[in-house]
Amino acid sequence: MSSTDNSQIDAKLDYLQDTKTLIKRALINKGVNVTDSTTFREYAGIIDNLNIAQDQSDSTATPDDIVKNKIAYSNNNKIVGTLIERSSISANALNVEDDVENQQIKGNYNTDTRLLLNTNANVEITIPYNKISGYNNILQNLNNLLDIE
Repeated sequence: MSSTDNSQIDAKLDYLQDTKTLIKRALINKGVNVTDSTTFREYAGIIDNLNIAQDQSDSTATPDDIVKNKIAYSNNNKIVGTLIERSSISANALNVEDDVENQQIKGNYNTDTRLLLNTNANVEITIPYNKISGYNNILQNLNNLLDIE
């Protein structure tokens, strides 16, 4: 072998060593423990065991969509939930009573609290007449109808 052949081999070995150093640095930057005693051949197994993040570019979650203090990732950003409560009263109330004497309506309502409780809850609610939106208008219209007939 001539000296030219040895210099080409040396250059290729230097290039290979530089490549190993670059891959080692990339693994360390990803939080992987790679030491000087880790062989280049072991790198394939290390890389194979890396957890690769899924593409999140189409995610639309916001902190208001996630329960308070829970952590999620949306569109490659870490977000911390701010949602305290999200519930709604269903249109079908159960056991509704019109308590005319005390001027209030009582009833059991189904609330959809599955987001927080993973179940529906049955809640008893008492609503004073004066807190019902538009109650005075309804009452006036009812009185007008009764006077007409």
